[in-house]
Parts: sequence; structure tokens; C-alpha cells
Amino acid sequence: MENRMSISSLLNPLDSAPLEATSLNDVNDIILKLAALAGHGPTLVPPGIALGLSEALSYLQSQTDVPTQVSNQASIPPPSCSPRLPSQQAEMTVSTQFLQPASTTPSPYSTPPRSSRQSSPQQVFTVDKQHSVQLNRQTILSTLYTYHDPQAYVEYPETNFGNPVGHLFRRDPKAWHVPSHDFAYSLGEPSGSTEIGKPKTCPLFKDSKGKLIPTKISHFTCQGGKACPQADIETLMEPHTSATQDAISERLANDRSLRLELSSPEYDIFRKTSALIAAIRTVGCRAVEHEETILPQSEQIFYDDIQAQIRKAQRGYKPDVDRCRGRISINYGVNEVGQEKMYLKCEHYRKESRDHYIQYLDDSYDFDYLEAHFNEDTDELDRIEQAAHVLGFGPLAECSTVANFSSQKICCPCDHRLSNGNLEQPEMVLLPCDVKYRIHEPLPEYREECPWIFITSSGVHTHPVPLSQKTPPQTRAAVNSLLERLGPDLADLTPRRLLRHSVTKDFLAENLPHVPSPTLSDLHVSLANRAHLAYFIDLARKRLYPKGTGWEGVKICKEREDSDNPYIRRIIELPAGSFAVHPEDEPVAKEDTADVRMVICMSPEGSRRLSKSQYLQSDIGFKRVVGFYEFEMACLDRDANTSVIFCRVFLNRQTAAAHERLFHEIENIVKLDTGRSLHWRHLYADAPDETDGMILQLTADQHLGQAKGFGLYLQSLAQKMNLKYDLHEPERLLSELGPYDHLHRIFRLCTVHVYRNIHDARGLTDEVRNLMRSLAAKLEQANWVKNKTDSQFAFEGICWEKSFIPLAVWKAGDNNSNLIESVHADVNREGVSCSLLGGISKGQAFDNIKMKTVLALENSGIRRSYRSGHIVENATKNLKRKYSSHHNQLSAEDSKIQAHNVRLEKARSSLHKYTAQVASFTTRVATEVCHGQRERLLVNLEKAQKSQTTAQLKYNKEVAGGLELVETGSGKIVLITA
Repeated sequence: MENRMSISSLLNPLDSAPLEATSLNDVNDIILKLAALAGHGPTLVPPGIALGLSEALSYLQSQTDVPTQVSNQASIPPPSCSPRLPSQQAEMTVSTQFLQPASTTPSPYSTPPRSSRQSSPQQVFTVDKQHSVQLNRQTILSTLYTYHDPQAYVEYPETNFGNPVGHLFRRDPKAWHVPSHDFAYSLGEPSGSTEIGKPKTCPLFKDSKGKLIPTKISHFTCQGGKACPQADIETLMEPHTSATQDAISERLANDRSLRLELSSPEYDIFRKTSALIAAIRTVGCRAVEHEETILPQSEQIFYDDIQAQIRKAQRGYKPDVDRCRGRISINYGVNEVGQEKMYLKCEHYRKESRDHYIQYLDDSYDFDYLEAHFNEDTDELDRIEQAAHVLGFGPLAECSTVANFSSQKICCPCDHRLSNGNLEQPEMVLLPCDVKYRIHEPLPEYREECPWIFITSSGVHTHPVPLSQKTPPQTRAAVNSLLERLGPDLADLTPRRLLRHSVTKDFLAENLPHVPSPTLSDLHVSLANRAHLAYFIDLARKRLYPKGTGWEGVKICKEREDSDNPYIRRIIELPAGSFAVHPEDEPVAKEDTADVRMVICMSPEGSRRLSKSQYLQSDIGFKRVVGFYEFEMACLDRDANTSVIFCRVFLNRQTAAAHERLFHEIENIVKLDTGRSLHWRHLYADAPDETDGMILQLTADQHLGQAKGFGLYLQSLAQKMNLKYDLHEPERLLSELGPYDHLHRIFRLCTVHVYRNIHDARGLTDEVRNLMRSLAAKLEQANWVKNKTDSQFAFEGICWEKSFIPLAVWKAGDNNSNLIESVHADVNREGVSCSLLGGISKGQAFDNIKMKTVLALENSGIRRSYRSGHIVENATKNLKRKYSSHHNQLSAEDSKIQAHNVRLEKARSSLHKYTAQVASFTTRVATEVCHGQRERLLVNLEKAQKSQTTAQLKYNKEVAGGLELVETGSGKIVLITA
């Protein structure tokens, strides 16, 4: 009766005692108490009083705005149907504005943010909230939240110590998603669910006729969290029933402030030293084990314990080779530059075994602590660690490391001195939790009729609030949509490339227009984790490329290609032994013993243009695709004044046989696309000066495999022309020509490579270099001559007199491969170190741009720039470039001359100085009578003579250096040679 009287007096309007509520929290407490009393029924509260409680509750709720932390991405109009709630509670339904946690990032459809210096924008949506809902005879929900938006999610569902809290979610039947998957709390054992074929029912789930719908009921338990055993476990297990992002931010801010309080030079030095000790204990000597390490039993036990802990921390990972087990000791010695240094080394390190661990230490470490640790000086260790403990850090200090239960972290990253005296990174301990979650969801066949999921939570969390590491469903969908828009860039996408990609920037600017300089973490804070982004990228890549982005992925891509405009034309895989071996082939490395693989990429338009071209260039690239070389063939379109790429071939060999097969495949593709084979001048022309419709010249570098393979290809074509004679040696049949004979008739060697090698050769005068360039005399560089002679095509490729190429073709053709080198440089800007499929995709996009640029000129007269494209512009540009290069070279040489003159004058002055001192001391010694004074003069004389010798050597060195600068520079700076 006391309760009844107090309640009656509270509701009596004549009662003079006011309802005191000094804060929003007080009002909320009163609301919850009134709701609880109103739901207890007539046993405790008479019907009349219950009606008054309900009216008071409705009044208070209408006067207060009760914020509840709920995360949602966007709000939609509530559905027309909703689950049937008990009718006696209908008058207690309250529409409440629910907000995201203050620092939770917005969705792509977020409302305008507040100041950029404040926390992230908050998304507002309407959710129904009810108190004291009678679920059944045994269960009364303290609060029921109803989320009408199918995309709503909750990261930190509210719970309660007494009556459970209910969360009712509307779902999309076609994209069914269980809301518990979005909880920041980890759910697991003990768990269970209704047996298959034995469904239960939920009072909230009824069909249109009021009949209960069969329901699957699952129950899970919160798994708690993890913490370092050296932390204040009692404080960490402080209970909570609700959580917000603000609580996490406050906890992290407290940790940061604590670290800032500890920040000092002593702390930084000790921290770096402790990190080195921990790293050495974990890694040890990384050399492959080839010396036996004998350990006493006590050390062996300790070593085995450490290794067991390391394997546990690495989740059972076992290296593929056994590593050295040698002890790491601390030593003093002289480093490579003669300085006295402390260093750490493996006991097996010696001159004949220099692959073992050794590390010289700089002064940024605490040498006393290192010496005490490696010398096992327990007294000194205790003194140092106690001193650090007083300052608030070190292995004896309290730790603050906590982690989500789902974290892969097993051990604390900090070293701690355990009770057994060992310095270890202890295994993190579990902070248990007994919060129970029951999930009610209709069976699949009833989801269209009842698209709801009901979750109850009861109990108190006894662990720190977990971090928000799960990405919400709608944000995941937005990221997946973004990744699908990246096209071919997805093949080699990394988190860094994704964040910097122009498509990403446009996507964020479109969806977060009010956020300055938005990043993906503005969609949700979990996306700040690069590894998390890499996971999404990997999933998207697997969806688009189920067979990967390597060899198998290319096969699938070829099958999906448009048959009317194919690009990947041939995929060839043959055993390594199926190709002939030639002397020109480079030695095969161990990693190149696999099958020979080749992917030929060429568009039909590229085939047509190749068949009409006259001056070709080819080259091999090394950077763009991992594990493959990239062969390119191109020419200069003289009308468009731009390069046109005909084909790209990715191959894992550079042998002559591989190149022969490559040219044959290109020939077959051109014949398939155009109906006409490639017409090489010396094979198909009827006269030496016939050029129409013929390929007149191929320019490349001096790669022996490429050149020999090209010659073998031409030889195989000529052998089919049994009765045709050579134009240049009429007495010989084309079928009789060898591979190098064919090269002498159509192949040009890039002179830039030749001249560059001559220019870079050391120990040669300009006269000798000029002789090498003119090929007019016996050369001092015998190796250079032998290299060109042994190649059997180099001299013919750079000297017209030794070649059979007509003079007009020789003069009109390219004497360098600058064009194809620029093509390599351009396509490398699209990305290097790509996967095979990524390299092909980027190459196709690049070639398409080039081809459309040419077509725009041919069809519309629009050039790639405002220049006319006339050859005069090229000549002018080349002349300016050559002059600029020559001027820069002369300026650099003038600078060298000036620096030399300064050094020579300084050396001469120093030599004169010490020469004068020697002469002075020599004269004084000869005339000095006093024995003591004479001895001192002799000592000074000896020092002066040593200085004179050093000065003379330096002077001679500068004079010799000056001779190397003769005939260099612009001539405006006088060179001092003596």
C-alpha cells in the first residue's frame, strides 16, 4: 500500500509536492520507472492508477526528447504493415528521433555535417520505442525498439540487467540480413537454435489472419573482450548496458593523455630499446641453419617455451626452412668505417659465415639495459626496470592493452616481466560476458508475409566497449558499387590506389558533398583500416575474376571477349623442351624452367594498320607485368604525328625460338583480319626500289634472341619461295638465305644504344670514341668490336655500306628506337608491377586511346594538340632539344672545371705552405745549437714533411683530374692544369 499511496500522491493534481527533475537523465529515470510500474498489472497497481501512470508517462515522453544511440544509413517511409504488438500497449508507442553515435561516420546519403572540426555528421531517422511490452506470460520487455527501415543497423544494442530489451528490425526479403551480424559485440558459445523441422513461434509474428508464423529461434552469448593480464582487470570489467561511440572516444582519449603524460626522452629511449629486445627474441638470427647450436637443458627449455609462444602468436605458422638457433650476444668493436661501436651478433657469425645476424647500434638505445639483458644481469635489470616503473613505464608498469574478441591479436605487444622472472609478451586473457541474445526470424517461406527479425538482449556487459570494426551493410554495398565502377583498374587495385583513385574522389564528392576533402573513412570509421579495405578489394576481385588475375584469369577473360572486336588473340602454353635452343639464348634462370607462356594482344584495327605500315619498331619491356616480358611493335603515324601500337605480346622467355613463334603468330593474326600476309620488302618486292605496300624496315635494339628469332621467322617464309631469287644477291635463292642474311636486308640497329655505350665507356679519349663511331679504324675496345662482330648483324644494322637496305630506305627510315621507347614509357605510367590480367587490361585501354586519337584526325580532322603536326615542328623541337641537351652538358662540364680549379688552387696553396715549413725547419735544425730545442725542431720537421707528402699527393691527384677535363666545357672557363 505504501507504493500505491506514493504513486497516487504523485499523480494527484492536488498534491502540492512538485515532480522534481533537475536533468534529462532524472526525467528518463522517472519515465522508465513509471513504465515498469504501469506494466506490472493489477497485482501491484490498480487499473485506475495504471491509467494515470500511462497518462503521466505519455505526458513526460511528449515533453522530452530521449536520444538513443542507433546507427542507420538512411530512412525510408515506414511500411504499411507491421508486426502485431499486444493491444494493451498500443497507447505507449512513442516516435523518437534516433541518432548515430557522435563520431560514427555518415552514409553516402548523410545530412550536412556540422563543423569539420566537430565529430562526424549524425543521421536522423524515426524509430518506434515502447516500454514494458508484455511479450508473453513469462517475458516483459523493458524497452522495445522498432526499426522500420530495412537498411537500419545497430552496432551497440541496448541491454538490461532485469527484463530484456527488444529490437525489432524490418528486413528486405530478397536481401535477407540478420542484424546481429552488424553488432560490434562478438557472439558465440554457448549458443543454439531450434531443431530443423521443429519451428517455434513469436508473439510478434502473425499473418494477416492473426495466426502465429513458424519461427526459427537462435540464441547466442556475448564473447566479451580480451585484455593484457598485466592490466587492471577489475576496472576493465566495469559493467555497462548501453554504449556509444562517444564512450569509446573518451576511453581512447584517456589512453592518449596517459601516453602523453609519460612522454619523455627517457620513455622514448626505453621504448625503442625494449622493442629491439622483443624483436630479437621473436626473430632471432634469420640465417638458414647450417651450424649446430648446443644448448644446456635449462636454455633449451626456455628456448622451446619462447618458440611455442611465438608459434601461438603466429597462429601455428611454421617457416619453410629451419633458421639458425644461435645465441645473440652483445659486443664492442669497430664498424665498417672504423668507429668504436656496440653491436649485436649471432654466435655463429664469422668471416666465412657472414649471413648470420649482426647489427651495429647507434646511440639511440639504452646500452645499460641492453648489456644487462644480454648478460643476464638480474640485479641491474631490476634496478633499471624499477626506475622506469617509478616513471610510469617499463615491463613492471600496468598495461592498458585491450582488444575486441574478434581480434586476431593473441599476445600483448608490450614486454612484461612475469612472476617467473621472464621477459615476455604474455597471452591476452578473456574478459567473459554473460549477455544473452535471442534471435527470432520467420522461416524463409514466410519472409515475404512477415519481413521482420526480432532480437532480445539481456544481462550486463562486463568488458570494455568493443571498437566499431564492422562495416555496416549499406556502406559495404556502397564500397562494392564503387569497386565495380573501377573497371580494369580493379585487377591490380591496392588500398592506397583506391583512396587516390579519381573515381573514388568523384564518388565521395557526389555522396558527401558537405564534407571537405572526404575519404572512405567518412562513410564509416572502419574503412580507415587499410587491411579492411584490402579485404573488400579482394572480394570484389574474386567476384569479377573468379580464376584470379594470372594465367587462368586471362583464359576466362578471352572467353568473355566480344567476338566482333577481340583483343586477346592467342594464348599459348607449351612445355619448355618443345622449343629449340640457340647459342644466342641467354642462360635460363631457375625460376624460368616452367612452361613457355605467351599471350598475344592485337585488335583487328591494329592488324589492318600493321599491314599498311612501312617503318616498324619493336622492343621488350621488363617493368609492367610481374613474371612476364612485354613485346611491343609500333610505328609513327606521320599524318597524326603520333605513335600507333599494333600489338602487345606478354611472354616469359626471350629466346630466339620464342620470338620466332611470336612473329609467326602475328603474321597469322594479320592474315586472319585482313586476308593478306605481311609483305616484307626483300621477300615480296620484284625490284630493289619497289616500296608500295611493303614493310621496308624494322628497328630494334641489339637483343640477340629477338634479332635471331626475327631472322628465323623470315627464313621460314623465304623457304616457301623455292624459285625466287634474292634482289641483292641475284645468284642466291631466297630459300638459301640464313636468318642473319635476312636481317642484313631489313633490320636496323638502334644507334642511340650503340652511341650511348660508347659515350659511357671509360678510359677513352674523344678521338677513340669518334673512331668507334665512324667504324674507320682498329679500336682499342676489343670487347666492343667482338660483341658487334659476334652478333652477326650489329655492324650491318648501323653501317649502310655493310647492309643490303636500299640507300633511300636507309635514309628515310629510323636509325633509333626512340619511338618504341617512348611507347614503353607512356604505358608504364598506367602502372608497373601489374598482374598479367591487369597489364593486359591497362594496355588495351591505352591502345584504344591511341587508336581513337588517330581515328579522330582521319574522320574529323581533330588533332591531339593545337600543333599542325608538320614535320617542321618535329625538326624544330628536336633541334631545340639537342641544343638544350648540349648546353646543359657544357654547363655541367664548366661547373666541374670551376670546382677543379678551386680544388687545385687549394691543393697548390697547401703544398706551398708545407714546403715552406719543411724548408724553414730544415734551416733551423742545421743552425740550432741547443740539443733540446733541436729535438723539438726535428719533431716539427717530421710532421711538416708528412704534411708535405700528403699535400703533394693531393696536388698530383688534382692535376691528373684536370687532364681528364681537357677539351671539355664551353671553352669560356679556363682550365688550370698545373
